[in-house]
Amino acid sequence: MPHVGGGGGSTGGGFHGSSNSSTPKVNASGKPLPSYYVRPGFYYNRLYVPYKKKNRLLSVIIAPLLTLVITLSIAIVLLVSGLTTGGYSKSAINEYSVSRYYDFYGETSKSFEDNILITFIVNEDNLEYDYVPVVGDDIDKDIDKMFGNEKSDFGKSFLNYFTLSSYYPNFYGGVASALNSISDELFNYEDRYEDNNQISIIKNETSVLKELPDTNAFIDAENRFYNITGYHVSILVTTSKLACKENKIGMGIAIIVLTITSGLMIFLIIRYSKAVKKVNEAIENNEEESLYQGEIDYYDYKNEHPDDEYK
Repeated sequence: MPHVGGGGGSTGGGFHGSSNSSTPKVNASGKPLPSYYVRPGFYYNRLYVPYKKKNRLLSVIIAPLLTLVITLSIAIVLLVSGLTTGGYSKSAINEYSVSRYYDFYGETSKSFEDNILITFIVNEDNLEYDYVPVVGDDIDKDIDKMFGNEKSDFGKSFLNYFTLSSYYPNFYGGVASALNSISDELFNYEDRYEDNNQISIIKNETSVLKELPDTNAFIDAENRFYNITGYHVSILVTTSKLACKENKIGMGIAIIVLTITSGLMIFLIIRYSKAVKKVNEAIENNEEESLYQGEIDYYDYKNEHPDDEYK
């Protein structure tokens, strides 16, 4: 599949069902214990409260408390990241660029993997840009390496053509210059791909570069590169807002889910705190037997655990 430039099979297993069944647990009177029964101890509003007094509250809220801390931490990190980066994500832009390669060249085409798409990401004030070259898998490896980051042949030539503050009016000239510099290096290239049925495409998804000069410089440079290599080069101009849209949506959904999870953990902690409080009050009033659930009688259980301080 096409990849950002510069550049096992799975095993299956069977499954089976189980017909094992267990005998329902019953209390000392022979009555079935409730479905929420965990182990001998106190129960209030279907929540288990340990028989032992030591760390009684902590032992039941430790799990939701840790879950709360972890989910809040992740939510805060995502929120801060979103606020500081505006949702900008290099990986999201890479994925978007690869998906647009499919749109440009059509996966069913026989020369699908013999082309290059250069995605330019510009911001709304025309002062900064980024770019992602997506290269088909059948492109010559030496040419593939030329279309990489700012240290590649294309990147260095593109950056040398103009400064960030002046790229706006010279955009297509910069792309043409970078492409021509690669063609210069490939002047004696002998392995031209002869069966490319694609065309070069220029697509602008933004209004940022709306009034650029004509694209003749790039078209001429692209024709020259194609005549030497047999590979077509297309240009996509977009914004980080468009390229990272799905990333922002995913981040928003994740924050919502984490927030809901945190709310549920807080609710659970409050319920457990109330349950422990009610159990402690019942013990103080010698009414704890009514809250006890177990497979043996409450007083038999107390006699079996004489060292466990329960009040």
